[in-house]
Amino acid sequence: SGLKAATRASAAEPVDLRTLFRQSEFRSLHPPLNGETKHVVNARSLATMKPTAYIINTARGGLIDEAALLAAVRAGQIRGAALDVLSAEPPPPDHPVLSELLKEERIFITPHFAWYSEEAMIDMRAKAADEVVRVLGGQTPRSPVNRKPSSTCAARKLCSSACTRYSPRCTTTAPSPIACIKV
Repeated sequence: SGLKAATRASAAEPVDLRTLFRQSEFRSLHPPLNGETKHVVNARSLATMKPTAYIINTARGGLIDEAALLAAVRAGQIRGAALDVLSAEPPPPDHPVLSELLKEERIFITPHFAWYSEEAMIDMRAKAADEVVRVLGGQTPRSPVNRKPSSTCAARKLCSSACTRYSPRCTTTAPSPIACIKV
């Protein structure tokens, strides 16, 4: 597979999550938030990390147990963290843990826009336009939100009742009539 080839080419060694936490100097999080990944960074995983390690989270706030992170940084279990996402955004000023995270100088927090650059904005607009063209051309979206629409999907009903006269290949899979624009 591509991952195996990339791993061989970079001399990286695949390891389990426990080993990754134990050996990493910088642990950057990128998974989606779901039942398996919620609080993947917790008191237990933080306790296995090097005292010189940093956690970086630009994915989802719920990946980190923020109370455990704060305790680990203050106890010197890890050196610090950089967070572009929090469990509550914006953080309420009266939230006991989040307000303490904001005060901790070894935890750097950005307001969830670290992705921003002029190049990223241009790329985002171009990709959005490409997706509209794909859908209006009868192709399926590259990253649909609802991969298996239900029979009660409002967009599917709209599409099947109104859109077929415009585009017989209507394939909308998200609850939005965007694909039913006349082509």
